[in-house]
Amino acid sequence: QTTLTYQSLNDPRLSFEDIENTILVDTTDQTADKTRSLKLPGSYQTTVALQKANDWQVGLGFSYEQWSTMEIGSIDQELGDRTEVSLSGELLPSQESLSTYIERMSFRFGIKYANSYLQPTGEQLNRYTLSFGTSFPVSQQQSTVNLGLVAGQLGKDEDQLYRERFLRFKVGLNLNERWFRSRKVK
Repeated sequence: QTTLTYQSLNDPRLSFEDIENTILVDTTDQTADKTRSLKLPGSYQTTVALQKANDWQVGLGFSYEQWSTMEIGSIDQELGDRTEVSLSGELLPSQESLSTYIERMSFRFGIKYANSYLQPTGEQLNRYTLSFGTSFPVSQQQSTVNLGLVAGQLGKDEDQLYRERFLRFKVGLNLNERWFRSRKVK
């Protein structure tokens, strides 16, 4: 890292290239070839899932990230540790069903709570997320079109300091077809 901080005559007509040729009034700080260290946070995650084959699936997840240990150039970034708890479920399609289209669709839901590593006033911001999704089969094989909706909020309404509400729509395509078949000729 090389930095040069200085004061010069105020001339708004100067471009960035012309600044180097201006008359310097005062050099306030200068460092050359300074290296900075970066200490990244560790994270831990676990998930437990229960499934009844070709019927349903439920999962519970937990994650923990140590953002309070993050340092850039030996300077603490004043972030908080992040924890997250999630619950998800899926109604699985019947792969053998050829009678109704709905029996071949899968439906998913999820709910998630996390306390963010952001803490603008010393108090960590909470994040709530609710999601729904479904898969539409497009052939007799296993290819699907996946649609999802995620709604959530970061922060809280009471202090009006920081609140972000979001709504996200997702579209995905899962191609799982047999592309090549070897045929035997007798």
